[in-house]
Amino acid sequence: MKNKEIINEYFDLTQSQLMIWIGQRLKPTVPLYNEALIWQLEGPIDENCFRQAFQKLVDLSQSMRLTFIEFDGQPKQQVVSNLGYQVEILDWSDRAVSQKDILDWASLQTQKIFDLSKCLFESILIKISEDRYIWYFNEHHLITDSWTQSLLFKRLSNLYESIKNGDRSEYDHFHDYSTFLDFERNQAKYSNRLKIENYWKEKVSRKQLRTIYGIPTRSSSTESKRISLTLSSDISGRIRQLADSKEARTWSKDLSIFNIFSALLFTFLHRVSGEDKITMGSPIHNRPSKSLKETTGMFIEIFPLTADLSDKKMFCDLIAEVRAETTEFIKNAVPGVSQPDWSKAYNVILNYMNMSFEDFSGIPCETTWIHSNHIDTSHILRLQVHDFNSSGKFQLHFDLNMGIFSNYQIETIPVHFVALLDAFLDNPNQALGQPPLVALKKLKKSARSFPDLYKKSVIDLIAQQAI
Repeated sequence: MKNKEIINEYFDLTQSQLMIWIGQRLKPTVPLYNEALIWQLEGPIDENCFRQAFQKLVDLSQSMRLTFIEFDGQPKQQVVSNLGYQVEILDWSDRAVSQKDILDWASLQTQKIFDLSKCLFESILIKISEDRYIWYFNEHHLITDSWTQSLLFKRLSNLYESIKNGDRSEYDHFHDYSTFLDFERNQAKYSNRLKIENYWKEKVSRKQLRTIYGIPTRSSSTESKRISLTLSSDISGRIRQLADSKEARTWSKDLSIFNIFSALLFTFLHRVSGEDKITMGSPIHNRPSKSLKETTGMFIEIFPLTADLSDKKMFCDLIAEVRAETTEFIKNAVPGVSQPDWSKAYNVILNYMNMSFEDFSGIPCETTWIHSNHIDTSHILRLQVHDFNSSGKFQLHFDLNMGIFSNYQIETIPVHFVALLDAFLDNPNQALGQPPLVALKKLKKSARSFPDLYKKSVIDLIAQQAI
């Protein structure tokens, strides 16, 4: 890294940044908030052009040049005006490299502990062969979210193509992240602010899930295991079809799909806990305007979703109730309203991501999210849903707190979730308590509705850990 010149100006943290900063300060030696992706690029890469393009990306993105310090006992962020960064290039073309080798290396690499007062990203390009490369990109959550990652990927692709083609045209900077801080502050001036705050006070007055599978949900561990599965094209298509039903349909297809996964997760939590009043957290992207949608940085903010459930309630009715709940959820999710103590109201997170990563400068690529193997101690389960590769198939990640669950239970959770998904896709007009939750050892007999999913051993496929 080259010399850097720091602008002598400090900014407050946004509310979401503050909560992440507190969490990281409490666990300074744990990579709690590392957000790493790898892209497998199936084509030749001009390494020098890639380095130049990445440096230009850093120059154009204020969020990538943010660092964090304590000033008079309070956390502040500052912008590095000139941050020189040279992408590290590794040459593995002299050896046989398997997919497991790549994922094992990336899993180890993402354990990096960032110094918050210095550069908060790491970029590495790996040459596998003349026509195959891996790009590894890891950022601290203080400066990024998944929407930002998609913006940076697209801009880097465009910069690389321009530089490679000899086009030195100037690109516009991303909007400064500091403008979002101003936007968040202005939300406090809304005349209905007190009404909004009271709405959330009622939501967070509920208690978080107390037991799951009869196990108390208290944990001091951050260690997490990710179980990943990819739903078949048929199953994913049926979810989208259900999203068009009158019970689920709302003003956007993505929100309708979110409502279905919310109803499924609420049902799962009800069935394995026996509790009727369930609260879970879900992030809002906080980008209501076109300019904010084109701004890089950490925007998401977690708000609570609630549902009242019973074994006799029909799944189609629950979807309709969730649709009404998410309407109010979105209306009241004003940036900056959330508070650190809200986490006491939920210990399960649903994160539905609707962005994708296209080709890199015309080169086909595949995106893989690398789990840091850690989550907040207050979270027992995070369900992440996405289709980063625009494959038409939903990918589900179950990030599970190893301080709560045994290995058997970790394997059972996605199995039971998929069993409910299968049952309610077959017939959404049935009661929440009706579908049986089969034991893991009986699972090989329940493959009737997932022919693509169950090509291999059911246990091997569903309980396979994807890094």
